[in-house]
Amino acid sequence: MIHCFLTDGEHMVDLTEGNANGKNRSIDDFLFFEPVIPNISGKDEYLKYRAALRERILKRTDLQGIDIKVILHAREEGLELLKSLV
Repeated sequence: MIHCFLTDGEHMVDLTEGNANGKNRSIDDFLFFEPVIPNISGKDEYLKYRAALRERILKRTDLQGIDIKVILHAREEGLELLKSLV
């Protein structure tokens, strides 16, 4: 899941839209950080997500051989589930 944070040094505030994802604590461990412009478009965010999958996540040894389409399909199912719980 992509999260949007406002940062100032070591302090972070979660600005993720909706932020009703069921977490009961702050997120301390991330796969990676990437600074973006404040008004990033939905399309650009999605393209960054795909690039992160391709260039960072799917290169992990525990994910070798998993097709990006499988991950993207699971993402869509997860988003639909989150929407249904609101």
